[in-house]
Amino acid sequence: MSVLKLDNVSINRADRNILREVSFTLETGDVLALEGQNGSGKTSLFLALAGHPAASISSGGVMFDGQNLIAMTAPERVKAGVLYLFQDPPALAGVKAIDFLRLAMSARFGDLPYAKVYGRVREELPKVGFGEEILERYVHDHFSGGEKKRFELLTMLLLEPKLILVDEIDAGLDADMRARASELLCDQVRRGAALIVSSHQSTFLSSLPVTQSRYVREGRVETPPCL
Repeated sequence: MSVLKLDNVSINRADRNILREVSFTLETGDVLALEGQNGSGKTSLFLALAGHPAASISSGGVMFDGQNLIAMTAPERVKAGVLYLFQDPPALAGVKAIDFLRLAMSARFGDLPYAKVYGRVREELPKVGFGEEILERYVHDHFSGGEKKRFELLTMLLLEPKLILVDEIDAGLDADMRARASELLCDQVRRGAALIVSSHQSTFLSSLPVTQSRYVREGRVETPPCL
């Protein structure tokens, strides 16, 4: 089943065209490896698909799980099952992690009681190496680089997305946690999620069940010449 289909898409950022004529299709369980130099447009593609105001789809069509993605707001995309794992997540000073996770889960699944959210969170915390003390901290505020990425992975586990946009999740993680991140992403694929993964580390990409590869260069998303 087609999860995501881009048809001749152009993406702008700060009123400047970043990517053009982007077309690809992802089926259930597909993993698209997205490579390219810094500044080539990988993050802009993720932001646009997630509905972030920093990037926009200026032309072309995008279908997600049978719906017109472009017509959906960012919260509607989350509810439908789109999740962006940030390369550098913004700090949310004053927002406790447990409150953020409850809001995120309610946006995805409908209003949930605190006890149910807390129970689910406690189940998943050990998988990303966190204790319960993290829940009283403000989201990403004074988090280390590794803590930020682990919290992004925790959010993924709780939201059970259909499409995961993975923006260099391996950067900032030690070797053990990179291996764990790979395991957690593979688990998502096994349950049917589609992934788009960017990384500068070929070893990390090779640890995933990649079904497609693309290279971002000069405003295009192309099949690597060696394939």
